[in-house]
Amino acid sequence: MSLEQQVKQLADMLLRHKNAIAFSGAGISTDSGIPDYRTPGSGLWDKYDSSIVSIPGFLRDPTQYYNYALEMYPIRASARPNEAHTLLAKLEKEDLIKGVVTQNVDGLHLEAGSSIVHELHGSIRRASCLQCGQIYPMDDIIDRVRQGENPPICEDFEGR
Repeated sequence: MSLEQQVKQLADMLLRHKNAIAFSGAGISTDSGIPDYRTPGSGLWDKYDSSIVSIPGFLRDPTQYYNYALEMYPIRASARPNEAHTLLAKLEKEDLIKGVVTQNVDGLHLEAGSSIVHELHGSIRRASCLQCGQIYPMDDIIDRVRQGENPPICEDFEGR
């Protein structure tokens, strides 16, 4: 099936079905300059142990996660939504999709204008204390880590 036929088929499906949602993963953000995780030679898991972004890995050694975050956060902070993010936001505004479910933590769907976004793996825009639930902007957390507080300690819970 040609690309033109695939696009027509998708358009027909969106017009027929009123409860469509979009699913996205790392590939949608590569055009925004964010590397994916698994591409051999350039994926993030070639450089980092993937367990550092899991709760057990984080609890085992939070400094590893924050070292990773120090490198990744500037890339994410400078990234902008690309045409795919913008298209999904437009489809939502036109009520052709009901929202986006994403594995991405970059927040680019929200920046593009999508209002219903379910971030399955959380968001790099904010961090929360695993003990008390206090939420902090990631900008603040990264600043604290840059100043040598690695790992940063929750100001409300005080690391208890």
